[in-house]
Amino acid sequence: MAKEYYDKLFKNFCLGDLSRYNEGMVGLMWRTKKQVIEGKGQFSCGNIHCDTRDSLSSYELPFNYRENNERKRALVKIRVCPPCSEKLNYKANQKKRKCDDDERESNKRHKSEPEESSSSHDTTSSDNCAQTMCS
Repeated sequence: MAKEYYDKLFKNFCLGDLSRYNEGMVGLMWRTKKQVIEGKGQFSCGNIHCDTRDSLSSYELPFNYRENNERKRALVKIRVCPPCSEKLNYKANQKKRKCDDDERESNKRHKSEPEESSSSHDTTSSDNCAQTMCS
């Protein structure tokens, strides 16, 4: 039972390298024994380049890795501070902003065009955004 708990300490939380967040690349790694003892990634920010201990948010991420030439997948937790949280969610936020901008542009075009009937409202841009956000 103690060994199971010990193993869980290492694989329950992970650390992330968010240095290439603007390219949509986030590197995840397991914590070392030293990092577990220090509380890195659990009591301080899980970004390897940040040591903030205040206002941490928890996220669960899918983590694909290889162990003994066997592909494995785990759902891991990462705790990050608000600035690192923005980096972690950068790609999703960019998609959301693009959809919002596209929807605003579509609304501007509809307002400038004379209305023919209320049933001919075009919702393709908002439908596309909804599909993009869900996939």
